[in-house]
Amino acid sequence: GSTSTSLSVPSEYSVIGGLSTNTISTINLPSHLAALSSHAITETQDAVTLNINPRATEVILGYYALYHAKITTLHLTGVKKMEGIVFASCDYLTSIVFGLESTIETIPVNGFNGTRITEFVVPASIVHMDGQAFFFAKELQTISFAEGSQLKDIGQGAFQGCVALVNVDLSNATKLESIG
Repeated sequence: GSTSTSLSVPSEYSVIGGLSTNTISTINLPSHLAALSSHAITETQDAVTLNINPRATEVILGYYALYHAKITTLHLTGVKKMEGIVFASCDYLTSIVFGLESTIETIPVNGFNGTRITEFVVPASIVHMDGQAFFFAKELQTISFAEGSQLKDIGQGAFQGCVALVNVDLSNATKLESIG
């Protein structure tokens, strides 16, 4: 069998891309990280823990940045922007945590496509939820919105294929103007 190891990205790197990991089980990203580029960490064979340094404040997650990575939990405290299909096919992903000071404004198209999350609290900073944001997140049961929600619109088919979805609590989404 393979030996799992930890990878700490050196401080001189501000953009990370092209890690197709077979033996890395933990990836520690530095506080000055600017971006995980397209296809940054993909097709992992073993479960990976991704630690974005909580002091990071301007991280951008590129298209397909974590495509099909076997990540179970994400702490997205320092993420400023996510581009489309960022967590697509992360079928081991069951927990996503945004910090209270989250500045992310958009949940992108197919952002959480095919994940296994069961509950999602939309951070107050989210203004737009693009179409198909949770496309075929088949185990998603509950969506709620953080107090002080800035959400203005939910795109068409944002929850398409979410066959287990039984509770959408819009009580904190007081600025919501359009759905679909």
